[in-house]
Amino acid sequence: GFAAEHARYRDQIDHMAIFGGMLHDDGEGRVWPLPSREPLLTYRMSRRDRARTSLLLRRMAEIFLEAGAQEIFLPIFGSEPIDRDGLASFPFDQIKGSKIESSSQHPLGTCHMGKDPRTSVVRADGATWDAPNVFVTDGSILPTSLGVNPQLTIMAMAARIAHGMSGQSSMSS
Repeated sequence: GFAAEHARYRDQIDHMAIFGGMLHDDGEGRVWPLPSREPLLTYRMSRRDRARTSLLLRRMAEIFLEAGAQEIFLPIFGSEPIDRDGLASFPFDQIKGSKIESSSQHPLGTCHMGKDPRTSVVRADGATWDAPNVFVTDGSILPTSLGVNPQLTIMAMAARIAHGMSGQSSMSS
């Protein structure tokens, strides 16, 4: 909102909460080189993910309303806050995917690990194929979205690679 509407919501900030949901997505993204320094990143949500997003948003809104929320701000660009009655009639399946505000806190799978330099960025030990002594130990080496918080998996893979770099077996302590 703007002006008075924005001020009204600002003044209620102590009574607001944020929710986030997680999907095991199967959509794909791409990195496009541009003449400028920064590349263009694109992502296309799959039909399955789009259908699941509607269900996820509805369920999260229902949980907040059951917990006592009076209004819900759905992460849909241009939508107004809705109450319980508005949720019951909200046309989730008619919202274009480009209108859904989404983000990724844990992007995964962008530096595939594998046995072939033509189809992967790093070897099984985390070393890059093309740059000597460069190792990748973050979530980009995971093969795909996990559908759950990947923190422990990322930490385990980083520890495995670090142990390998130090000459220790990843199974020893």
